[in-house]
Amino acid sequence: MGIALWFWGGGFSHLAMAETRGANTLVINIIGIKPVEGQVRVALYNAAEKWLEESFFNTVLEVKSQKVEWRVDDVPEGEYGIAAFHDQNKNGEADRNFLGIPKESYGFSNNVKAVFRAPQWDEVKFIVNSTKEVEVKLESWNQ
Repeated sequence: MGIALWFWGGGFSHLAMAETRGANTLVINIIGIKPVEGQVRVALYNAAEKWLEESFFNTVLEVKSQKVEWRVDDVPEGEYGIAAFHDQNKNGEADRNFLGIPKESYGFSNNVKAVFRAPQWDEVKFIVNSTKEVEVKLESWNQ
C-alpha cells in the first residue's frame, strides 16, 4: 500500500529508503504534541508527484514529551516535504469524526495550515543540500 494520506484517506505505509544515499542529515522536530501520549507518525516525501501518496521514508515515534525528534542520515540533496500526525490512541490511523474532520492533531513542513484541503507540494517543500533542521508544529483542525 503506497497511500500515506492518513487524514484525507488511506493508510500509512512503511517504505524504506530505496534511492541513492547522500551525505546530508535531516533533523525533524515535531512540536506541540498534546496530550503527551501515543505516537507521532511522520512521512518524508521527495517528489511532487508522490506527495501524500508514496513516502520516501516514514517512521513512528513514541511520545514522551511535547516534542519528538527524528534524525534521518544519508539524505540525498533535493526537495522534500513532511506530513505528520499525532496517533494519540496508537491505532495506526488519523481518527476522524463523522464529517471526516481529523480528531487528532497534524502538521506539515513549513507549518502550512491545512483546513479544507490538503496542502500543495509547493507550499510544503524545502531544500536539503547540507545538514538541515526542520520544525513541524502539530495543530488540531479547529486551531
